[in-house]
Amino acid sequence: MAYTHGNLAEQEPYESQVTELPERSRHAAERPGFDVIPGSRESSGDELAPWARTAVRSARVAVVYVVALFVVALTLIGVTRLVLEDDSSIQSSLTDTQAQSKQLEVQVAINEDSDRILQYSTEVYGMVPATQVSTVDVSSTAQGTQGAAE
Repeated sequence: MAYTHGNLAEQEPYESQVTELPERSRHAAERPGFDVIPGSRESSGDELAPWARTAVRSARVAVVYVVALFVVALTLIGVTRLVLEDDSSIQSSLTDTQAQSKQLEVQVAINEDSDRILQYSTEVYGMVPATQVSTVDVSSTAQGTQGAAE
């Protein structure tokens, strides 16, 4: 396919533009491929010295202990917060209950007054005070009937 006009017509054909590979690429082409050494994965742990393996294990254990301690501290902080919130709610509930108790004691004292009872019974229920009061002693009659039954 030949170009007869334009910039491409003035260029040389592609085959003449190819140059030789640089020196580095030539060595890469001549280099042999990689070989897999059997058993290399099993022996990969032997790269560390025994003291280094011990240090790594100790560091792991220390990190686990620090994380556990951190979790315990956060748990204690959360529990303490909940206890303090409950304590404040109980304290406010106790204060309200004491105020209500004082109000009820005053109300009971007002309602127990004998003059108040007499006034309430005459005004509300229309009762009249008794002109004559007689009492009956039930204990003496109960003992007399018990002695006769024996």
